[in-house]
Amino acid sequence: MINEKVSSYINAHLTPDLLLHLNLSLASCREFNRNMSSALRLLGEISQHDRIHILEVHPNMTYTITHEWCCTDLTPMAEKFRHNRIFHDPMLAQQLCERNYLTIYATDSGLSQGIYELLQEFHCHQMLMLPLFGSGTQFAFMVFLQCKRTHPWEEEEIRVLNYLSAILAVQIDNYRLLNRLVKQVKRAKREKKSDKLFHTHIQQLHQTFIPVWEQIKASVSASGSEQTLSSIEELNRHFTRFEEICRTIPEK
Repeated sequence: MINEKVSSYINAHLTPDLLLHLNLSLASCREFNRNMSSALRLLGEISQHDRIHILEVHPNMTYTITHEWCCTDLTPMAEKFRHNRIFHDPMLAQQLCERNYLTIYATDSGLSQGIYELLQEFHCHQMLMLPLFGSGTQFAFMVFLQCKRTHPWEEEEIRVLNYLSAILAVQIDNYRLLNRLVKQVKRAKREKKSDKLFHTHIQQLHQTFIPVWEQIKASVSASGSEQTLSSIEELNRHFTRFEEICRTIPEK
């Protein structure tokens, strides 16, 4: 049977070298999207699928296709289909709860019109959707589409595809965490630069004030009243504190 041949083909290519390649190629933020496309291509060729999408579901029940690969005989997805609303289908929701994955067939008479039209747009005969847990998103799927060639999915094949998808999900999560860390470091550097600039301005202000203040003290001390001298002494304490602040290097 053809599905047994596919399962054997996948297992034959599921080598340590392949797993190492998937992990290493996606370990860096540099060229991550290009490397992800390459990983999806490799996965598509091994699993004998014609399209693979990574679909992210947003809290407002819309989705975005964040990564895509298709074989050379097919055209990439049109932009209008890369961002759309999720089609709610009770039958598919029940299947997801029971199996933890979705299989969708264009020949299924129970399909909602929206999903059927989407399959027609992709020239897709059947679709497998695997949840990507730990991908740094609220909810995401790895979507395998059979367009030109079809074969039935067996549990063993789905198990292997789930395993490979989980590897990519971890790399997506690492990429997002690393991106977030880089942004935090850049923001901290900007704040530190801003603090240093502020500190420089304070020092310049202090250097401008001190000579004037010394002149004021000298003129008042010679003929000032007791109350005036008391006020001068109070102000002098504030200026001393101001000088201490100016000598302090910001700790950031």
